[in-house]
Amino acid sequence: MASAILLGIGIAASAAVGKIGIDAFRKYRNINGSVKNFVKGGFESKMSRAEAIQILSLTSRGLTRQKVKSAHRRLMLANHPDRGGSAYVASKVNEAKGLLDADRSIRGFSSWAVPPARSAQKIPSVSEAVEWMQQHSLHSPRH
Repeated sequence: MASAILLGIGIAASAAVGKIGIDAFRKYRNINGSVKNFVKGGFESKMSRAEAIQILSLTSRGLTRQKVKSAHRRLMLANHPDRGGSAYVASKVNEAKGLLDADRSIRGFSSWAVPPARSAQKIPSVSEAVEWMQQHSLHSPRH
């Protein structure tokens, strides 16, 4: 009688351990699909717009400046090197934000982010600037 009870307890314990092991294996191998899979391959040598969008975990549909800014902030708070994050990951996140900031096709373009293209405007030399300042009765710079 005692051996039957011990046999039952042994079978129940091995079943519980087996279930815990199978659950851990599924979680490790992502068999149930609860976690997104990583994209195969590495980074491109020159970052593309699609890669920048993917790094910031955004979609190209409905992409706005505010979404880029908030995604960048969220990722930098999690991956900043001063807080124990990876310098490489932080550099890729910054590169992605920089590329998308320069993209004029994103809605909500702010003129301060990228200056508008100017017509061919001559930049004055230092001597021309000093002459202009003297003509307009402004003080000349001190030497």
